[in-house]
Amino acid sequence: MAVLARHAARRRPLAVVDVGSGRRCWGERLVAEFGGPVVGVDRDRGPRVRSGCEAVLARAEALPLADRSVDLVVMVQTAHHLADRRRAFAEAARVLRPDGVLLVADAVGATWHELFPTALAAARRRMPDETEVRDEAASAGLCLAARDRLPLAPARRASEIQVLVAAAVTQQIDTEIAAGLAALAADPERIYPGAVATLLVLGPAAVA
Repeated sequence: MAVLARHAARRRPLAVVDVGSGRRCWGERLVAEFGGPVVGVDRDRGPRVRSGCEAVLARAEALPLADRSVDLVVMVQTAHHLADRRRAFAEAARVLRPDGVLLVADAVGATWHELFPTALAAARRRMPDETEVRDEAASAGLCLAARDRLPLAPARRASEIQVLVAAAVTQQIDTEIAAGLAALAADPERIYPGAVATLLVLGPAAVA
């Protein structure tokens, strides 16, 4: 939360929208850091209240929020899922207050992912690059104000990763996956750092 907080307005409370919250809805942590209200928006889950976060079923391209009602819009590991990023960024611009910001971060590539290169390459192809995000946000009147680094996942022990990968494999294990699992098994106590994303801080042109 500290990385997000240093790019938000200093006053408290702040109204926050977590777009694409899904399984992640940081609820209690966002409320503790920013005061709230906090709304988690997801196209597949909701409406319900969970961990201090009001969860609503909606799309990023049509946020059920009033104009200029939000101080912070968070899109972490979300942009690559959006059907229309330009429209989603326009919606973020609509609901943001004049000094509000949109935080965007998407990444794959924890070091252990390199043990599964085909899957890693496929995942990276789905990710928008920074230039795309900046151009699409600019079309909504949101300009780059800052860049930062945002840790997305904790470091994990090889033995933990083995369990995660095995649980995710629902079809016959191919040669590459078998080789990756074997590498993890060979050194089960090795710690693999988690993925770290570039965080783009986007705000109205007058703020940026």
